[in-house]
Formats: sequence, C-alpha cells, structure tokens
Amino acid sequence: MKVLFVLDRFDPDIGGSEKLFKLLVSELETLDVDVSIFCCKHPQRITSSKIIEFPFRSRILFALLGNFWVLYHSRKFDFLHSSSFFSGIACTLACLFGKKAILTYHEVWLDRWNSLPFLSKLQKWQLKRLERSLLKVAFRRIVGVSNFTYRELLKVYPEGRVRRVVNAIEPMKRVSQTARGQTYLMYGRLGVSKGWHLLKGLEQEHLPEGFQLKVVLPKSPSWLWEKVESELQAPFIEICDELPEEDLIQLIESSKAVLIPSISEGFGFAAAESCMLKTPLVHSGRGALPEVVHGPVVEMKEYSSKGLAQAIWAFERGEIQMVENSLSNPKEMAQEYLKVYQELLP
Repeated sequence: MKVLFVLDRFDPDIGGSEKLFKLLVSELETLDVDVSIFCCKHPQRITSSKIIEFPFRSRILFALLGNFWVLYHSRKFDFLHSSSFFSGIACTLACLFGKKAILTYHEVWLDRWNSLPFLSKLQKWQLKRLERSLLKVAFRRIVGVSNFTYRELLKVYPEGRVRRVVNAIEPMKRVSQTARGQTYLMYGRLGVSKGWHLLKGLEQEHLPEGFQLKVVLPKSPSWLWEKVESELQAPFIEICDELPEEDLIQLIESSKAVLIPSISEGFGFAAAESCMLKTPLVHSGRGALPEVVHGPVVEMKEYSSKGLAQAIWAFERGEIQMVENSLSNPKEMAQEYLKVYQELLP
C-alpha cells in the first residue's frame, strides 16, 4: 500500500498538525505502509527520498499551484492523505481525476471565522471562502481528530464519508526533575484562535500578588506576531521566541501552570503535552479541550479576560479538578487510519 501525504507544512515545521503527521508517518511505516510526503520546502529540512518538496514556502501557492504536482505524483500512489485547509485544496485536481483521497480535518470553523480576533473583514471572508472551497473537494473519507470535531463534521458531510480517529501524541520524556516555579506559561502555535487577545485585558490588580507570565511566541506568521506582540505590554508578561523542544519541555515542567485560553480547539496538542508532563492546566473548556485535558486542571467559567483571571485565582486557591487520561496511543491511531485506507481498497 502506497500513500502520498499532501501537507503544506511538515517536520521541521512546528505545530500540532506537523507533530501529528510526523508521528503518523512513523507508525504507518511499522505497518508496512509505504509513505511519501509532498510539502513546502523548509531551509532546515534534511533531504530524503520520501520527501517531495514544493519549491515555495507560500501556503497560498501550495494550495493553488501544488495541484499540478499532486496530480502528477498521485499516479504512483494508491491513496492521497491530506489535511485542512490549504493542503486539502491542493488535492482538488487529483480528486477530480478520480484519485482516492482522505482528509484529516482538524477543526470546522465556517461562520465562526467572524468571531475570531486579529483578522480584518477581508481576511475573515477569504478564510470562509477557503474553507467552503475545501468542503467541495471530493475526498472519499473525512476524518475528525476528536469527538468534538467529528460531531461538527457530521453537520456538513454525509455520515457515510466521516470517520473518527482521535489524535495521539508521542509520549513525552521529562528532561529533568526541575522543581515547579512561580511563573505561569502560555505557548503554542501562533494562531488567531489561541486566546492571545485575552492577555491584553489582564490587569495586575485583578491577579494574584506577584503574578508572572512567560509567553513563548513564535514569530510566524509575521503579520500576526506584530499584532499580538504589540498588545502584550503588561509588566508581568515576558515574551520569548520559540524554543528547541528540550528547552520547551523543561520550561513546561518548571512552570506553575500552563494557560490554554483558546476560543476553540479541534484537539489541543499544547494542552495534551502539558498534561502528559503533569503540569497543571488552566483552560477555556472549549471545543475538544474537555476530552484532551487530564491531571490537575481548572476550567474557565466565563470566556473573557476577567474569566481567565478568575480561573487563575481558582487555581491559586486550590480549586482544582483531577481528570483521568483518556487519550489514545500512537499505535492505536495508526491502526485506525489503516482501517480507513482499507475501506477504499478495490
């Protein structure tokens, strides 16, 4: 069985989707699935016979011009496997020519784009059109990565085409036995839905005495980094650039708690990682987060800066809920995807 993954971003790019597919590719190879990846170029990527690089970094160009690369290379593969949003659109031509394709859908937004911060009206309109274009691509199977995303997909796709394969994450090894510090942490992909805008409304007098927050803020995309960085001027917020994985793990381990105030999450890799490292979590409870979080957690009761501050105070008072871990493991995830592929075999 030969599968071509069509992914605009792939390792060493950083993000939840990138981590998912790196893990999935590795696990599928243990199941004798021959996997190759078509993705945008990256200056630090090691050359591999399994990687077909698109010559540009632009996701827009990948979605549009990448169609011709995908159509050409798809002849050599049994299936295409892609991801929402830009990557999936790059499969349009191949699907029109009858190629069997699977789409992993990370999160359904549709009209919810209108509620997202940092975006202009034009950007919101463009993203809605992008998603609606993706919904028209003739994928044979659409996979939801959580119960939440699966239910959302059933609202827009016929039930017979939708499958649920819950994301798994690679077990994380503790770097050290660093003692917990007194600084809170917020990190993750620089996305408009991640709740960065709530930090602007936090006020020192409404927070615990001595409250400090470290924000690990990637600088890509640059237009969004400039907007977010300009709003995070409070004296109790320290901003640092993205870190090597080992340094990030050590920072998570030493933090008092991690903040995940997302507007919504189709899964929530940052939340899952923090919980696996046994770091307490203050989260919004939105989207798939209630499925993913485990260990000591506090859920926001109101989605606002005030609600975030109240949740931090609840954590300080010890009003913590202990949640059992219900995440799947990587081998189970790969087996479930293999079943989806086998459904499409002649």
